Amino acid sequence: MKRFLVLMALLGVVGFTSMSIMASNVPEGVGTGDQHFDGWSQVERDTMREAMRDAYRDFAATGFDLGQPARNATLWEGVVLQDFVSPDSTGSDPWHGFSLGIVYNPTLEEAFIVRDAFFSAYTFNHASLPNLGVMGPAIGNDFEIDNFRYQNFANGYYRIDLDGNVDPYFGGGVHFDEALGEEVPLEGLPANIGNVSSVMTLPAGLTASDIEAAFVSAYVEQTQAGNHLGFPYTSVKIWEGVYVQDFADGDSSVTPWGDGRDSVLALNSITGRVHRVRDAFFLVYAGTTIGEDQSIDISDLGEPRGDDFAIADAMVQNFEKGYVHIEDGVITFTPDLNIDQDGNTYELFGAELIGLISLIAERSLPEGFDSEDVLNGFTAAYQALDDEELMPTGLVEVRPGYVHQHYRDETNDRELVVFLRFDGETLVLEGDMLDAFNRLPGTGYDISGHRVLGAPMSEAIERDTHRYQQFEYGYMVLDEEGSIVDLRVGFEFDENFEEVPRSFVDKITMSPTFTAPLNYVDQDGNVLDEAFYLELFTNAYNDLFESGFHPGVPMDEGINIWSPGMSNGELHEGMLKLSLQGGDSTGFVFNSNAKLTFNPETLEIFLVHDVILSSFQTIYYQSGYATGEMVEAQDGWFIQQFSEGYVQTSADGESYRFFEGRTFGETNDVDDDTTDEESTDDSSTLWLVIGGITLGVVALSGVGAMIVIKNKK
Repeated sequence: MKRFLVLMALLGVVGFTSMSIMASNVPEGVGTGDQHFDGWSQVERDTMREAMRDAYRDFAATGFDLGQPARNATLWEGVVLQDFVSPDSTGSDPWHGFSLGIVYNPTLEEAFIVRDAFFSAYTFNHASLPNLGVMGPAIGNDFEIDNFRYQNFANGYYRIDLDGNVDPYFGGGVHFDEALGEEVPLEGLPANIGNVSSVMTLPAGLTASDIEAAFVSAYVEQTQAGNHLGFPYTSVKIWEGVYVQDFADGDSSVTPWGDGRDSVLALNSITGRVHRVRDAFFLVYAGTTIGEDQSIDISDLGEPRGDDFAIADAMVQNFEKGYVHIEDGVITFTPDLNIDQDGNTYELFGAELIGLISLIAERSLPEGFDSEDVLNGFTAAYQALDDEELMPTGLVEVRPGYVHQHYRDETNDRELVVFLRFDGETLVLEGDMLDAFNRLPGTGYDISGHRVLGAPMSEAIERDTHRYQQFEYGYMVLDEEGSIVDLRVGFEFDENFEEVPRSFVDKITMSPTFTAPLNYVDQDGNVLDEAFYLELFTNAYNDLFESGFHPGVPMDEGINIWSPGMSNGELHEGMLKLSLQGGDSTGFVFNSNAKLTFNPETLEIFLVHDVILSSFQTIYYQSGYATGEMVEAQDGWFIQQFSEGYVQTSADGESYRFFEGRTFGETNDVDDDTTDEESTDDSSTLWLVIGGITLGVVALSGVGAMIVIKNKK
């Protein structure tokens, strides 16, 4: 027994020694990271280290001498690489004489060996041979098929011949399948599609993320259409003022610099979309001679205005400064014109803009309504106009509930706006009605971000000497001279042209930036949420409408807080309110005609309107929230109580006073002494005058010179 134990002990020593010898085959520093990995967790670092040591051990087991690590693993252009000096690898980087690398792929949590000419290409930055920053991490070791060796990386593959030529073949955007013996498409996107330098100057209105998204979208669309772009061997760069990304080894037919089968994706900075320039079009882009003396390049063409397309036996492509026509190998360039699918030429920024919406604007479209719907809708509407002289003056613009595009002929004799509602219906506004619409503040649909009329809902209707047209939020009436005689926000006209109030309760929304002010609570101590406010304001609107008072159109800003303010050194909490336009109120302040306001003490809604509202031009920051309705007091004065005092306003609105800290009725019903605090600020009665048109309670002065928002109860 003693002899057996001694034997077992000896075997244990031998076994331990064998394991130590196997472990010693992996140099101690393999898989040790440098300072680039300080942000990695210990688990991540341990996983990397073990994967790189396993890769070393497995490859060394084939009899290949990987040598010793030349330095710790580092993160180089996004790739985890550890360099080695290997006596068996013929590779060489151009700076240090390293000959082999172990690459860790964190996605696979595996490491792979890059050696010989693969390592030379991988660590050498050459325009036609993308290095590790473009290729990404290895996804396997090299392998041999027939007379070539291959190695796949995340974004493509290299091929070298069996003699180890140092100028390997580059297969971008594809992998070489060892089992099939042929190229297969990449799964997913190349890692650097649309990458934009943080120091690059960007086009106006576009962010780096906008540009990256546009390039990614274009790459996906091209791939889905069966076009093989190859692989991007640069990030997005500026080439003669055009934002481009270079591609090599795709299905483009040209190699202007002797390698690569080149093409580019290029940005149209007006639309925010990206188009492909390939084949002979890329030859022209890169610089070529047409005929005997015309040499043109990207500086003569500018940004692409679309992809190339066929006309009969020719191929054409439109650019910012003209179009290129290629037929039977003959290239012609026509400056200052573009060409359509039917072969008709037109002035730049013409027909190609019909129904075109920018990438940024497209994101504002509602779910289920996309750029294709916009293009189809405007194309059909344009064809129905049957006027080839009309051309868009800009891109499609997005508004709440609809999109629109402006058209004009060269002589300015005719102009119109096509409105495409999100329900798919198109309507045209032109002539006197368009002139009147354009004279409204903000061209009819916008005053400081708030709606006035919105999109047309019907064609103009003639009646006697007047023309009526219904819009989304009201209607407008013109006389025979084209002057505005009536504009009513919040109403429509019936078959007898009688005015009918409309409820816009479905337009009540919460402000996108809404937060519950001061954590208002109910009687049980529950914090009031958005659903509570939305229901409360909705019910108050309905109650007013059913009582015979028409509140008008809720403004787009939604239910929000009217800014708090300081008075006598104290902060007043402001007013939670919903602003309304049009309707029955004769008041006007900050683009609104009435406000529904919230009293957090009683959880009630009170209306602020007419002359009381108009006085808020100067006192809104003092008053706090309304705690009662407006009442008519003696001698034609109007009074309304607020949390910080009460407002007293004359019937004509020319005199008003705020009595801070006082409650109406505790002392005098009406304070006639207005000499010390009286205000007759003209802004309370001038309301808003733009282009000769006044929104407010004023007499109609001149022929169509002013718009009256009437008080019809």
